[in-house]
Amino acid sequence: MLNIRTFGILGVVCAATFLMACQSAKHPSGQSPSPCANDDYQQSVLTHHCVQPSTEAHIAFMNADGEMVYVRLSEDRQFAEVFIGNSPQSIVLEAVKGGYLSADGKTRLINTGQAWRLLRP
Repeated sequence: MLNIRTFGILGVVCAATFLMACQSAKHPSGQSPSPCANDDYQQSVLTHHCVQPSTEAHIAFMNADGEMVYVRLSEDRQFAEVFIGNSPQSIVLEAVKGGYLSADGKTRLINTGQAWRLLRP
């Protein structure tokens, strides 16, 4: 006869298995599935909404690698969210003198006076 403790253990095992299956789900392209319904949209770290970087960017330019860079600024302009080409992840930068800098100090968005440039390793 099974007791309540056994059902509790089985419940935890089933829940853990379900969560692991959900986390390992992959998009056919090999990337994690996007929470946005359309491939043209990306999840914004700043707004927590799906955005279309190509049409909602405050700044747009082509980087040295030939990829389009789209930048959305926070309302107070203290943060910039950078979307690069088809990369699934955006980069959040914080305002510093002359532009924006990532928390790890590796990515910088600078205004040269004539154009914006993205510097990264």
